[in-house]
Amino acid sequence: MAISVLATLSWNKWIKPLTGIEGDFYCIMANGLAMMAAHYLLPQPAGKGWVGINDQYKRMQQLIRAFKKYKKTIDLE
Repeated sequence: MAISVLATLSWNKWIKPLTGIEGDFYCIMANGLAMMAAHYLLPQPAGKGWVGINDQYKRMQQLIRAFKKYKKTIDLE
């Protein structure tokens, strides 16, 4: 949000008097790019941000792997 406000203020102060172009679209794009860059480039501390995998999902994955392993041994016989 701060990037959008700073981009809008700087656009209105320096670029709009020279070109006469409203910079709302460009400031929105700058805000979106800054948010994407922050999301993908900055590291997330452990246990923060996205919700981790819960125990039930982990157990289901273990059971699926065990079943596939068992199924392979049956198919080989």
